[in-house]
Formats: sequence, structure tokens, C-alpha cells
Amino acid sequence: DSKGRSKLDLDLYAAANGYAAASGSASYTAEFRRKFFAAQSVRNNAIIDHAVARVKLIDQGQGAFSDDESFTVPGAINVRSPASLHRTDLSILSRTKQPHTLLKADGSTPQAIVQSIRPATGTQDTKAVNGCCDNENYTVRQFLANDAVRTTKDFALTANDVIGVDWKSSSSSTPANAAGITAPTLVMTMTCFQFVVPSEIVYDHLAATDKTFAAVEGAAHFFTPCKPEYGDTKKRTFDFLDTWLTKPGRF
Repeated sequence: DSKGRSKLDLDLYAAANGYAAASGSASYTAEFRRKFFAAQSVRNNAIIDHAVARVKLIDQGQGAFSDDESFTVPGAINVRSPASLHRTDLSILSRTKQPHTLLKADGSTPQAIVQSIRPATGTQDTKAVNGCCDNENYTVRQFLANDAVRTTKDFALTANDVIGVDWKSSSSSTPANAAGITAPTLVMTMTCFQFVVPSEIVYDHLAATDKTFAAVEGAAHFFTPCKPEYGDTKKRTFDFLDTWLTKPGRF
């Protein structure tokens, strides 16, 4: 590319960069992460700049249509994009910064650093690479309203944070909107999914003084257990929600 990088330099599925095809997992070096996240940030902001430029042309009557136009972002798809290092390197987005309530399968509820126990997904993710329809298909205005969050040169995913993001750059940014919420708030996360750290980021941004962060051990995205030994995670989730909502004096 224009930076003199080869394709291998940013290939998260290359063995030379720490990927193990047999397991679908990876252990990336600090240098590879630095290069990858820097390139992601540059591309992210370039895509946003392009969308902003298209809106200006549309507003000037020079777009494909009078009010909006289609906008496709190759390789990007909501939630399960394969082009993210945390999908394969489980040391990334692996734990919360602070202890929180952990709803364990044995019924106990200790305060603990919450660990993400999600599986590595590289084996399945590689099948989606270069797929014809594994893209985010929006109109320009929909993209800017929903996904155009600016990043800085320091953008990175760490073990317990997402840094280098201007959360206030988008009106639909959850952390930015959380800063305006003062009502009692419960944030729940499922430990067998990738949102453990992002959920804590939202929790930390909340303006509410009465707020709780709870994690359901072994639950996947739709509340069900990722392994049988974690028991009825859906019941555990909603039992806790019921108890939290009905606490005397909360509302």
C-alpha cells in the first residue's frame, strides 16, 4: 500500500503474525497489534470522511439520488466482523477493570474481576472473508447515523479497554449517551460473549449514582449457556433482573 506495507503485515490469519489455524486462535505480538489497530483507525476515519463528502454532494444535488444513496463498507458487518483481533486472540477484551457482581452457576454472587470465556472464532471467521455479502449495506445517512464513530491515532483494543475512540463523535454512541443517563441503571453482560469489556465501558460512562454491573457466568449473547455445566443462564439472568427492578425504593 501507500505506506509500504505488504499484505502479510496486516493479515490476522497469517501464522507469521501469531495465528494458529488448527485452533482458530491467536497470540499476536504487541508490534502486530500496534500496526493493525493503526491501520484500522486510518481506514475507519477515511470511510467516515468519504460518507461525509457524499452527503455534501447529495445536499448539493450532485448525488446518485436527491435525498440519499447506497453505501457499502466492504468487510464490515455488525457484531461478528471477522476483521477484529479479539475474535482470535482471547487476551484482548478479556476482563473487566474492576470487580463486579458475577452470577455463578452454583448460585453464588461474588464481587470479582469478570473474565470473558468466549471461544476463539477464527476457524469459522475465515470462511466469511471475501464473502460477497459479508458487508454492511447502508445508505450514506444511515451509516453516518449508526456507525460513524471517530477514532484517534491511539486507537486500540486492550485486555480491559477500548482506547482512542471519540465516543462523542456520533449521536448514536452508547457510551456517550450513557453519560446523560441519571436514572437507576442495570448493565448486564454475558461472559461467553465479546461484550464483557464494552459493557463495562458503558457502565463507567453512566451518570447514574444508582447503577449496577452484573455478569452472567457462561451465558452467550441470547442468554443461553455456552456449555451445559453453566446451567440455566437465562433464568439466572432474569431472576436477577427481577430482583434488581423490584428493590424497594429504587424507583
